[in-house]
Amino acid sequence: MTDRGLPTVRKFNPGTLQSDPEIRSQFVVRRHELRVALETLRDNLGAPSCQHVIVLGRRGLGKTMLLARIAAELRTADDFAARVLPLRLSEENHEIFDAADFWCEVLFQLGSECASRDAEIGRELRKVHAALTRGWRGHELEYRARASVLEAADRLGRQLVVMMENLQTLSDQAGDDFGWKLREVLQTEPKVMLIATATTRFRGLVDASAPFFDLFRPLTLDPLDADGCRSLWGSVSGVTPAERDVRPLEILTGGNPRLIAIVAQFSARRSLRELMEQLVALVDDHTEYFRSHLEGLARTERRVYVAAIDLWQASSSQEIADRARMDIRTVSALLGRLTEKGLLLTEEDGKKRKYAPAERLFCIYYKLRRERDEAAVVRQLIRFMTSFYAEDELAGFARTMLDEASREPTAVKSLASAMQEPMFAEVANDVLFQDLKRAVISDDLGRIETVTQQVFSLEKKTSVPDDLLAPVYVAKGHLLLRQDDPVAAEALFRGWPARFGASTDDAVLVCVARATGMRAEALEILGRSEEALGCFEEVSQRFGERTEWPFVSVVVQAQLDRVALLVRLGREEEAARDAGPLIERTGRGDLPTWPRQFTEASLLKAAALRNREGADNRSLAEAAALCDRVVERLRGDADEQSPKRIRDALLLKSDLLAFAGRPGDALAALERVDEMAPDEPDGWGWGDDRLADAVRADALFQEGRRPEAEAVVRRLYGQFDPDSPDGIARLVGDCIRFGAAGAGAGALVGILEEDPEDFREETRKEHRRKMDAVAPLLVALREMAGLPARAPAEALEVAKDLREEFERERRRRAAFRSPYELPEEEPAARVAEPGPDYRPAEKAPRHPPLEPKA
Repeated sequence: MTDRGLPTVRKFNPGTLQSDPEIRSQFVVRRHELRVALETLRDNLGAPSCQHVIVLGRRGLGKTMLLARIAAELRTADDFAARVLPLRLSEENHEIFDAADFWCEVLFQLGSECASRDAEIGRELRKVHAALTRGWRGHELEYRARASVLEAADRLGRQLVVMMENLQTLSDQAGDDFGWKLREVLQTEPKVMLIATATTRFRGLVDASAPFFDLFRPLTLDPLDADGCRSLWGSVSGVTPAERDVRPLEILTGGNPRLIAIVAQFSARRSLRELMEQLVALVDDHTEYFRSHLEGLARTERRVYVAAIDLWQASSSQEIADRARMDIRTVSALLGRLTEKGLLLTEEDGKKRKYAPAERLFCIYYKLRRERDEAAVVRQLIRFMTSFYAEDELAGFARTMLDEASREPTAVKSLASAMQEPMFAEVANDVLFQDLKRAVISDDLGRIETVTQQVFSLEKKTSVPDDLLAPVYVAKGHLLLRQDDPVAAEALFRGWPARFGASTDDAVLVCVARATGMRAEALEILGRSEEALGCFEEVSQRFGERTEWPFVSVVVQAQLDRVALLVRLGREEEAARDAGPLIERTGRGDLPTWPRQFTEASLLKAAALRNREGADNRSLAEAAALCDRVVERLRGDADEQSPKRIRDALLLKSDLLAFAGRPGDALAALERVDEMAPDEPDGWGWGDDRLADAVRADALFQEGRRPEAEAVVRRLYGQFDPDSPDGIARLVGDCIRFGAAGAGAGALVGILEEDPEDFREETRKEHRRKMDAVAPLLVALREMAGLPARAPAEALEVAKDLREEFERERRRRAAFRSPYELPEEEPAARVAEPGPDYRPAEKAPRHPPLEPKA
């Protein structure tokens, strides 16, 4: 929701720095009162004496707004503009202590108003005001200031409409004779009309011996009714609520326009922090008014009234009596008196009568002053939101609160209080879960961090349900792994069985299974491979019998990760054996994760067959058949990831063809791979352009196309990261395969030691870092090429082992030169190619920690 195009609402100073059209546009209620006031002023035009008006209403009910609207009408309406001049005095009247001050202030405002109409008169009045306030005091000042005002009215040919607020305060702070002097002028001088405001019918109005008795026509502003609340809310927020939704709004605000404007603007902008700042400012501005109002009640009345405003909702007599710790009969009588005074409103709830504070500002004042934080106020606001808003709007509100809580620790307590409301807690939990799920799927690490921090902060203040907390811990572990902090990730999940393992909630148990698998991943990174294998086994043993999809998917993924770890550990026989059942299981059925997991199982087994000790033509043939099966299984599949998986299978098969001594077929397969969209490494070890280049160089060396092959090797070496242990291992492995494919050791030395063409110091420094990182490899290659090699004894020992690896790879390859048992390549037309609109999907996390609820 946005406030674009909506009127600028002044909640505390209506009309300030606003044009008359702006004031008109935001004036949507109190139209009856406006009409009555204008009719009275219209009757005064040219009359020998004027009827003056006083607007009565509590703080925030719209008195100032009404005066601003009247002034706009007087300035612009044809029947007023040429005959009257509105003068609005300051709301606080801090300059006025007696009648002289009053007329000086009127003179000052008259000069300011005239400045925009008649510059010369405006300057004259300002000079007169300055001279009077410097040189005169007492009765003489009063007389001269009043005379100057009336003389200016004559010159202008206008009646002056003086608008003065808080007449009750002015009567108290001004001298005893101020009221009588003002009454005398107002009754005898038709050039001056007065529109005053007051928060109550103070003694000066109702006492027959007081100066203002029977002087004014009273215009009382009552709290807005349902239609008024609805109109004002729509004007401020841009969305008019349905009629059935207005009652909660009326109850929350007590029909107070200022509160409605504040909450409606909050609704449009959805900033809890902004709302609380405005409410605190409101309370701060009216603290003295609230305090004096409460102190004006008798002791027992005050006790009952405080109980009612503390409850801050329609409450029964018994509930108020319990809160006040008083006898129900006494409380019932006092509630009647408070209702008669207009401090409480009544509503019927079946056979019971309930009482609610008429002035909701008192509730906010009391809560903020007594509890000294915003939590209680926010909780009441949540009660309103949960009854007023539809679920999708409530979700937007919940998201705003959650975002602010993550940025401002002081907001966490308010949110914790709000979470005690069942409906809001349910919506907020769902918002958190959905935000977390989207962040994980899109791999938005920043959002994952934000949401997890929100929940962890909230957990310290209130109870967070396990079905939300468990996914948050899983997402946090995923974040730590992505941030290369396996120590923290392993520690996070180490205590999971004790914390969540006994749960009977399937959603929590699925998270337990995922967390166990992620702990295994952290253990593997830390070099504790046997413990990692044990974690994978634990997932299978505990959840392997479950048939629900989330459990099946998680268990199969844990088994796949175990196979992948076996491959990395060089235990290819175990890996190939355990991958077989997974291929059969994921190769049938239509579960959402089957295509990905079938591809992973098939390619893991193919890699295990290729790398195992004693591999033969039959092994390679089986591995190639697995790649073909992946292509066949995914041909025509609608999943946007299928082209990527087909590319993975074709790339691995090209690797097998090159390994088996069929370089031409390998290069032909690579052409098909190159035609498909390239992708980033997927975490399995294949599917990236680096492997494609390694296979390409391998095949080119076998065909004797050395310049082309060496150009590819240079490209690979240019991408080499000397700070990456995996990068060093891959480069060593590539050089070993190139040597077995026919690359000369001297040629490889030349590429690795070749001076860069860029002579900048940083480039040459990077080149030296690369050579230092692969120093033992360079020693081994130089020795194999018959070149001198000087190195420490440790490097020479490593180089000796590397030479043995070169020789072992040559022997392995020689075993596959004849006869060939690999199947012939399929025609390219049979392989499903991606369509013209295909774009590679974003890289998915290795272990998506969240999936849709079953």
